[in-house]
Amino acid sequence: MKSFFTYFKVLIVFINFSLAAQDRLFDLAQQYVDNGEFEKALVVYDQLALDKINQEKIFAAYYPLLLKYERTKDAEKFLNQLIKNASDPIPFQIDLIVLHEKIT
Repeated sequence: MKSFFTYFKVLIVFINFSLAAQDRLFDLAQQYVDNGEFEKALVVYDQLALDKINQEKIFAAYYPLLLKYERTKDAEKFLNQLIKNASDPIPFQIDLIVLHEKIT
């Protein structure tokens, strides 16, 4: 029983560390955007987008950058992931329709 609590404590520490690291990545990406360093921001957002938990949080900043750098395939993939995982997929479905109209 004692080892269970030890593992539980380690898990809690790991989760807290992970959340703090993601917060730093959000801050870094926003700092790059604020400084006009959009390509650097895009690299950080690419990393954050790998975790579906972050996708809705970064959409407003990340999606326009994908379009700005004409990464339409990545934008389409990102929207499809959001549609699959979002609590309300309708806005992302609309964005996907608009994207398809732009690229055809």
